[in-house]
Amino acid sequence: MNPDGPVAVPIRDHFGAGTQGLFQISDHADLPDHVLKIISPRAGDLHDIGPGVSPSPRAANYWAREACFYTDPGSCAGPGLRAPRPYAVEHRDDGTIGLRLEHVDGTAPRTPADHHAAAAALATFNAHHLRHPHTEPPPWLSRSWLRWWFLSTVPAVANTLQDPDLARLADITAIVDPTAARTLVTGLWTARTALLGRLAAIPRTLNHLDANQRNLLHTPDGDVVAVDWSYVGIEALGADPSQLFASTATRLLVPADALDEHYDAVLTGYLAGLRDAGLPDTLLRQVPDWFALHTCLRWGATHLFWLRHLTDPRRRQLLEQRWWHRPFGEAADDLAGSHRFFLRLADRCAR
Repeated sequence: MNPDGPVAVPIRDHFGAGTQGLFQISDHADLPDHVLKIISPRAGDLHDIGPGVSPSPRAANYWAREACFYTDPGSCAGPGLRAPRPYAVEHRDDGTIGLRLEHVDGTAPRTPADHHAAAAALATFNAHHLRHPHTEPPPWLSRSWLRWWFLSTVPAVANTLQDPDLARLADITAIVDPTAARTLVTGLWTARTALLGRLAAIPRTLNHLDANQRNLLHTPDGDVVAVDWSYVGIEALGADPSQLFASTATRLLVPADALDEHYDAVLTGYLAGLRDAGLPDTLLRQVPDWFALHTCLRWGATHLFWLRHLTDPRRRQLLEQRWWHRPFGEAADDLAGSHRFFLRLADRCAR
């Protein structure tokens, strides 16, 4: 089905909250070539992988947040990042919203040096909003997103690890040691009050909150353009770089034997950006611990989310096509390496 105009090419690499469809559009009315993003209150049921969407603007996973953002993009403007330029926000008869956005000519960060530079850009953006907070934040901004994510996703992983059908999959034990995985997930969940208390004590700022590798584009003119603003909101300093590292890692976009190098590149890039923004050394000294905490809360246990989809052929195929971009068998070594990395990190955070 062609949704809009004579040339509409589907873009399939999307898992954004509320995203029902994403298309590259050419030859539409008087607009230049652009991206059409269709968001829907029913999109959570289409993906069957994430925690779904909510109809409430106060919810962390509010389905229409990105439409609010593009209606008032200046409310989140600041140095370091920019969003695609909005051409139109269309409220449609079927209850969906069409976002017509600038098609950005850019490349995603891939190497450790790229990730260092992207993290520095995130630091510039976060530091600006730390220094210049909203006096009256828009009501549609998310709040306490990371707390919601942890409490929403970790119990599902814990339940999966008790599933007898999963234990019968012979190819799992080579990737995930079930005993170690249960210890990891149970340990993080048991420590949740302390971990979330540490999170609550970190200074708050504006965060993009989905700054993984695929959502950041370096343009030829030196801009860093962030796409998918569906989670944007007020969260602890350091949430953005942890998502850059950890979500990129869980998508297997970083080889398992390079995870430590990329982790260090993101952390040092973020620290350099915060330092250049003039934040004090007393704060900078705490950032490595905050970065580790954010990474554990975001993906420390939830990196195993894929386990619960392996026994469903349709969902498994969805992971292979749009998350790992390779068959499960070819992803196994990197999945195992990623799991070992998060085991070590969780042990560090629990100390």
